[in-house]
Amino acid sequence: MQSEGAVTNSSSSSQSSSGTSQSTSSSTSSDSSASSAQSETQATEAQTTARTYKADGTYSASATVEDYAYPIVVTITISNDKIVSAVANYNAAVTDEDYTCSEKAASGLSASGYSAVSGATYSSEAIKSAYNAAVAKAKN
Repeated sequence: MQSEGAVTNSSSSSQSSSGTSQSTSSSTSSDSSASSAQSETQATEAQTTARTYKADGTYSASATVEDYAYPIVVTITISNDKIVSAVANYNAAVTDEDYTCSEKAASGLSASGYSAVSGATYSSEAIKSAYNAAVAKAKN
């Protein structure tokens, strides 16, 4: 026999015929915990697949300066999926003039890319080529 004042609310409490409030158990909290964990997993997967670069670290590539036959090595550093530094090593330059041109060309190198420098065309091309190759190594 059902009592006349009974009201049922499955989400938080029910009221008995005597009018006192009684707590009822609900699977809602465990369902929301599972849903929250699933959302976090999906967010992590989305961040992983959205990376531009395969991993944080340093990546290097070299290119030979045309007509002068010495290498220039460019090293980029990736942190938090961004290029944070780019450095050119042109210590293999054969003459003082080669070194000066390479030094001048390296001034166009930055974390955001490379801008050619006039008066150092061959060195600029080698640095740009090495920079692009290092970026390609770092990408997925």
